[in-house]
Amino acid sequence: MLGSLISMAAFAATIPLARGEPTTGTVDDLVHRALDRDPALAAARARAQAARSGARVGAAPMDPMIELDAMGTGPDMASLDVMVSQTLRPPGSLDAAREMGGARADAADARALGDALALEGRVRATAATCAGARARIDQLELARSEAVALVVSMRAMVSAGMASTADVAMAEMEVADIEGRIEAARSDERAAVAELVLLTGETPGTLALPPIPEGTPPAGDAPMVVAMEAMARMATFETEMARRERLPPLTVSAGWSFRTKDMWDDMALAGLSISVPLFASRNQNARVGETAALAEAASRDLEAARRDLELERSQMSTELESLRARDAAAVRMTEAARVAMEAARSAYAAGTGNASTLVTAHHRHSEALEMDAMLRTDAISIYAKLAALQGASLLEAP
Repeated sequence: MLGSLISMAAFAATIPLARGEPTTGTVDDLVHRALDRDPALAAARARAQAARSGARVGAAPMDPMIELDAMGTGPDMASLDVMVSQTLRPPGSLDAAREMGGARADAADARALGDALALEGRVRATAATCAGARARIDQLELARSEAVALVVSMRAMVSAGMASTADVAMAEMEVADIEGRIEAARSDERAAVAELVLLTGETPGTLALPPIPEGTPPAGDAPMVVAMEAMARMATFETEMARRERLPPLTVSAGWSFRTKDMWDDMALAGLSISVPLFASRNQNARVGETAALAEAASRDLEAARRDLELERSQMSTELESLRARDAAAVRMTEAARVAMEAARSAYAAGTGNASTLVTAHHRHSEALEMDAMLRTDAISIYAKLAALQGASLLEAP
């Protein structure tokens, strides 16, 4: 577990570093840009660094105090006192303090990593939305061109007495429907581009919609669970420290004194003192009870975090598989609709078909193409978010 936490802390510290390269349009470049400039992630990294530095505060084994007292009271009369003291904490309390500080730092590291991975997942999902919207626009614009050509052809056939105005109206309805779907896709693209600009500080280049990734997303140690594990350890060590500190502290001191004028020249001193607060045990016992209850709460929170992780992972995995199956069906439907559209076009040109069949086939074909792009977009987004949830980055190794 310690090695895993160290590697996670190293990854959390290095993943947001600036690369100093211009955006080239790849999704990895967008992710790096977002990680470089996100203020919430910078704050999380600063908190992790503060927690790592603070782990050493209060856990030093030695903290000696030096007291110097010099005084002059008249001619040839002076005194000098030097005293060194060290308070010894109860046995085991320093170890508990060190472990508690380390656990707190581990939790902060895990949260910082979780924030970095969540941001990566968000950027990848938004980039997929942007690329998917552009794919839909391109497909629908081609479909609109075909529908407009169909309107022109039917008008010519009406003039020749070979078709009715109802046929033209049906084709014009298809053009209007496609134009509405194009505007919806453009709205999705504008929203996705605006979000990427806010996240990365730059307008993204042309993004191509890739195929749905195969297999299950990579998995590591889920940051949300690792953070809760660290918090549970911290609460346990806090309880242990409270138990240890029921014993009173022990102070050891030694000193040297110098006097002049009818007094001793110098003198060595040594002492041992124990401070026993009369009513502190009652308060400390209450503190032990408090920390023990908090440790129990942290343990239950950890169980809940593990349960929620498994539930969310199961739901996202099921949704990913469903999207893959639905996209495969959409691809088959696209091919079948293309064949049907070509057959309907040939039959209509030969005078053996009707406009309703042709327009319906054209609509089904454009609809299947659009559905394929939308399902791929959703699947890619779920894949990226599931990888982030499971503690894995999709960034390629440099």
